[in-house]
Amino acid sequence: MVLRRQRIIQKDIVAKAAKLNLYYIWQDENTDEDSYHAMVVAAENMQEAKSTHPCGDWDRVDMWCHDLETVGVKLVGRANKNVHPGIILASVS
Repeated sequence: MVLRRQRIIQKDIVAKAAKLNLYYIWQDENTDEDSYHAMVVAAENMQEAKSTHPCGDWDRVDMWCHDLETVGVKLVGRANKNVHPGIILASVS
């Protein structure tokens, strides 16, 4: 039962990964030392990409911007099948 469930989950991840795009996202609001400036992320759509936080927690405004609306996003390409959703590369000061 556990192995069957794991296979189903893996199939869902592979199916989702096949539809991923690559996005360049950035913010200019927080330019403090040790803050993130930009990232390349794999996501299904622009809104999902824009919602990506480098620490995974929007309460960590010391590391990224304060507001989702200040995040810029640009489609840069399609992800390969073996790429999983999330951060591919990040730039920090």
